Amino acid sequence: MQAYTLLAAWPLTLKMCVKAGLDSQRAIEDVVSICCKISTHLGHSTLPKERMSAIQSTIPGLQANAIIQDMQTRWNSTYYMVQHMLEQKKCVRYASEHDLQATLTKRQWGLLEKMVALLAPFEEITKHISSAESSLADVIPAVTAIR
Repeated sequence: MQAYTLLAAWPLTLKMCVKAGLDSQRAIEDVVSICCKISTHLGHSTLPKERMSAIQSTIPGLQANAIIQDMQTRWNSTYYMVQHMLEQKKCVRYASEHDLQATLTKRQWGLLEKMVALLAPFEEITKHISSAESSLADVIPAVTAIR
């Protein structure tokens, strides 16, 4: 029973650790805030959505995906939002030059790339240990790998 409790608590503990790490860095808070503004603008307004789709259709090999919006309670939604922001970088840059008030600097784009690289292993571990087939034997190597 104690092993089950540890296994059930592990994803929550990981979530709190990652969220605390993200919240402790002012530069990350700032860039995530800008990303939230951009994703909200591109996701809720009809004209920007249409412009984004039009831009996406002109770029060969680019999938026409919307920018995922961040949810305060889930750190991985921040990861997915940033990941999609980077995938759609050309579209977001073009849109920001024309009708977005929130824009990202070259330094902030670099920070987003580093953020995705840093958070990718945490996302992989979260998915793995949250699966129905996961056991306590999966958690211990994950903790070791993170350390």
